[in-house]
Amino acid sequence: MIIGIDASRAFGTEKTGVEKYSRELLEGLIKRKHDFLGHKVVVFVRGKVKGPSLPKGWKYSQVDRGVLWTQAGLFLGILREKIDVLLAPSHALPILAGFLGRVRMIYVLHGMEMWQKPQCYPFLERLKDKFLIRASIRVANEVIAVSKNTKEQAVKFLKARPDKIRVIYQGVSLRDRREMTEDRVQKVLALYGIKRPYIIYLGRLEARKNVAKLARAFDEFKKFVFYEAGRPAGKFGDLQLVLAGSQGFKYKAIQKEIKRADCATDIIETGYVKEEDKAILIGQARALIMVSLAEGFGRTVLEARRLGVPVLVSRIGVFEELWQGFEGVVFCDPGSARKIKRGIKKVLELGAGEDDRRKRVQKQREKLKEFDREKAVELIIEEIKRGFRIKNFS
Repeated sequence: MIIGIDASRAFGTEKTGVEKYSRELLEGLIKRKHDFLGHKVVVFVRGKVKGPSLPKGWKYSQVDRGVLWTQAGLFLGILREKIDVLLAPSHALPILAGFLGRVRMIYVLHGMEMWQKPQCYPFLERLKDKFLIRASIRVANEVIAVSKNTKEQAVKFLKARPDKIRVIYQGVSLRDRREMTEDRVQKVLALYGIKRPYIIYLGRLEARKNVAKLARAFDEFKKFVFYEAGRPAGKFGDLQLVLAGSQGFKYKAIQKEIKRADCATDIIETGYVKEEDKAILIGQARALIMVSLAEGFGRTVLEARRLGVPVLVSRIGVFEELWQGFEGVVFCDPGSARKIKRGIKKVLELGAGEDDRRKRVQKQREKLKEFDREKAVELIIEEIKRGFRIKNFS
């Protein structure tokens, strides 16, 4: 049996959640190489890449087709390599391969935000990606959704068959807690111009993430929240809001909101954050703020929960599914700057010291096992093996 893995998004220099998922999944599959004994594995990549060393029986296959990488290049690669089972963990499926009949295809669906909040995407991008997602679900033999909410939205908007979709949560390493020495912490904070205390949003600065309203809420928090109780701002007078990520769709509206804020000097834009610095920036924050209008999963929240950092999230379906009942998670209405401001106040009242975080991690250890990266890899291998069995009897 020959297994193909689309790793076209695994080796980008500026990884988003989907790209990071793709890279970590590939690394997890390589670690489980014993599950693929007796089979060949072809890892399809976009041009020359410096990827991890592959086990015996595995190989990289370069595909160079520009914007038609998936629909032309990957399709031809499948024919050339005689692929039996294809895993697409981060992008669309090659639609023509669905009509070959002999290739079983597994598609990972990361979210349905374009249907939930279409105004948060450029028109042409929305048109193209909606077509590709719809077509990929249609031609896939199995679909993996990263949350129950994503599955429900696919059934609702695309009339997808529920029995075709399996929910497998994204995972992080629950054992990987690299030491954060004070010297290393100071260097990273200085690199991005950040001073403690601060709260952080980590992700692309775009409309769907509701960053403009977060900036407005933070400005209101700085001006009013502690004066409402009849006392000065005190220890949070120097609180910073760190917006860590590259610019995205409708960034100008975010920039305008920041410029009009009285506390504009306390809103720090870092640009893209290197992967190795993210855990430090999250881990040193008083809280992570994620008040998105729509999400497929929201991986950054999981990273914060792993570290015991308090989190403010929007009251949307996927966050209620994943984080309801977790200690240290505060919910708010993302449509109201005033309610986000109240959420900031509430999340800052939670203990954020090292002992508080350690206790929080201990209490939620069992719940977090559902988001273990090794478990996620194991479940995806089950789907690949299921493809083996069906293929052998077809």
